[in-house]
Formats: sequence, structure tokens, C-alpha cells
Amino acid sequence: MEKKIPKKIVVTIDATHSGIVNGNYFMYLPDGMKSGKDSFTKPYNKPITDGHPKFYENEKETPVLGRVISSEYESYGLSDTMDSMGTRAENIVDAVQQTYKMQLADKDYKGLGSMKIKAEITDPEAITQILDKRKMTVSIGAYLDNARCSVCGSKWGDCEHEIANSYDGLVAFRVGGNMKFDHVAFVK
Repeated sequence: MEKKIPKKIVVTIDATHSGIVNGNYFMYLPDGMKSGKDSFTKPYNKPITDGHPKFYENEKETPVLGRVISSEYESYGLSDTMDSMGTRAENIVDAVQQTYKMQLADKDYKGLGSMKIKAEITDPEAITQILDKRKMTVSIGAYLDNARCSVCGSKWGDCEHEIANSYDGLVAFRVGGNMKFDHVAFVK
């Protein structure tokens, strides 16, 4: 007997984490993520896509698998200072470098918090792949109002520091400002 696939499912996803330097050498801060929480559902419910959307006319459209129905920032309670310091604080260099050292020192470190979303998935193939755990990881699409350098605190691009390079023991990465979320993509 063939197993019946539901017409829709609601899933809870840790869409992104604060206090982690990701593969794009960005660290998002708790306040920056919290500032964008409502953008997941306003002015409309953002899409859950199969991969990141394509931005060029000649590329194939990215399928929409469902929509975000709610979002909430969850603090892990690891850093009251970072949770409340804002995205433009003067002491950003010390705080983000200390947080990055926590990430390097602890293989189980999962960040300072996460943006948790609930999404309604309606695509039948995606439902099957989520249920059998072929679709398990996501990446966000977001816009930032600014980014700062982790080495000097300047607006990113206004200094000579280059991503992933070390300067007197400080690694250069971008520290994101306030976020506006555009989509969540299932990725491999």
C-alpha cells in the first residue's frame, strides 16, 4: 500500500544563527536579526524556495515550496552583552572577536541565538523530501542596512581589511547590521 502524502505540512526551522561567522564570512548580531523578524511575514509571507532565487532573466525560475507563517528570535542566553549591544556599538570589535573565539574553541558552539520560523510547505515533492530527511538544511536571503569590519569597526569597504585574513591575531569578517529577510532556501 502506497503511503499517502499530506497536502501541506508545517515545519519549524532554525533559519539562521547569530554570533557565528558563516561560510560567507558574515556574523549576524542578535539585535540585527531581531530588527528583521517581522520582515518574514510583512508585507507578505516570504517564500521557502528550492535553492536561492535566480536573479538573471535567462535563468530558470526557482520553485516556491511554501511560505513562512511566523518568526521569532530565540536567544540562547550565552551573552547578555551581545544580545543588547546593537548593530552599531563602539565596542563591536572586542565583542565580535570574543564571540568568534568561542566559536573556534567549542565544536558544539551553535551561536548566540537563532531566528526560528514556522513555514507551511505545500509542494508535494518537498513534503516527501522533508519527511524522509533529504531536505534538512537552509540558507537565508536577506538585505542588511550596513556591515562593519570585525577588525577595525569601520563600515565594510571603507578600510583595507580583506575577508578571512588575519591582522595582529584578529580575523577579518563582516558584521551585519539590521536585517530584512527576503526568503529561506533549502540547500544541500
